[in-house]
Amino acid sequence: MAATDVSATGASSAGVTQGCLLLTGSCLPILGAVLLGPVLPQIQNQYASLPNIEVLVPATLTVPGLMITLFSPFAGMVMDRFGRKSPLVIAFVAYGIFGTLPLWLDSLYAILASRVGLGVAEAVVMTACTTLISDYFFDAERAKWLALQTAAAAVAATIFFGVGGALGALNWKAPFFLYAVGFLLFPLAAFVLWEPRVEQDRIPSASADRLPWRLLAVVFPLAVVAGICVLLIPIQAGFLLQSIGVTAPEVVGIASAVTQGATLLGALTFRLVMKADVARIFLAGFALAGIGAISIGTVASTSGLVVSGSVVGFGAGLLLTSLINWAVASLPLPVRGRVSGGFTACVFLGEFLSPLIVFAIRGAGASLPEAVAILGIGLLAVALVAAFAPALAGTRHHVKLTEHGIAAD
Repeated sequence: MAATDVSATGASSAGVTQGCLLLTGSCLPILGAVLLGPVLPQIQNQYASLPNIEVLVPATLTVPGLMITLFSPFAGMVMDRFGRKSPLVIAFVAYGIFGTLPLWLDSLYAILASRVGLGVAEAVVMTACTTLISDYFFDAERAKWLALQTAAAAVAATIFFGVGGALGALNWKAPFFLYAVGFLLFPLAAFVLWEPRVEQDRIPSASADRLPWRLLAVVFPLAVVAGICVLLIPIQAGFLLQSIGVTAPEVVGIASAVTQGATLLGALTFRLVMKADVARIFLAGFALAGIGAISIGTVASTSGLVVSGSVVGFGAGLLLTSLINWAVASLPLPVRGRVSGGFTACVFLGEFLSPLIVFAIRGAGASLPEAVAILGIGLLAVALVAAFAPALAGTRHHVKLTEHGIAAD
């Protein structure tokens, strides 16, 4: 049965309960990405005798994100065909199973395989949560919850990194207990969520099954670049501080928290500027990220790096929220799953590429601050292109994100 045929409840009844549950679910991929960061050295020591251990151990951290990139589009296709709720409930259970499996596994290869399963579950969770936020809420409420989704991810990354370190001090396997949260979320999802109906949708559906390829050809590449910005500073902060002689873990932690806070602020700021031309919002977001990255190549103090990194984070938060709102605001319900899945895949692809791009620039002979600054110059070039995003997408240049979605002047 198609997703649009099943429902007993009106979307108008969606509120804080549904929104908070979907925000919590959206944080699960962040849990998968950062929780093991503090214990990677312990894992490497545990399996030091294995060949290629320097590659296998980081892979336990990065493989789930790669699976999200690969499988999110397929998750979106499934949701547009069969519905959102059932895949999400099943994915919560799978998240709990695959996430906690390493507690009972002794082989690093088996642990790595369980992380592959975790990543597939995360792809379904992230796509379903984003799609259901778009289905349940409209206009300014949709913008608010999508902004909170980005903000929650930024907060979660900071909290989970600290929690992972605290649990890792007990035992390197201890952080895996937290993945049991999937078992707690699945009954909640089964009880408080429902399948949306097409007749509840406020978007005209004459072309309901037709994907807006021209729009997506603009949105998706910009989402990849936004993903690069999101993890640029969290990944490089410790190394950047080390380059100026700062190695104290508490200083690195505070600096990372501040820059993540800036990402949160950027996401929440979107609601204040949502009536502006999207061209100006995109130009501002990419320009801020670029300027912040460029300034990193010129500063030589902790405060300077924190301020510059915060500018990058603010721009990234603003971009993620504005891009996803622009992508889904004018879409009918039957295609939102595929668009949300594609958008999720693009963001996580950018996050996966972020350290690789910096590594490649450094391979050409640049120092780390210089590499980040060079990347910043590239972001400024993207900002100029993004300023013409509405025209490139086939909409009028003065398309605005208003309280009623997308409207042309």
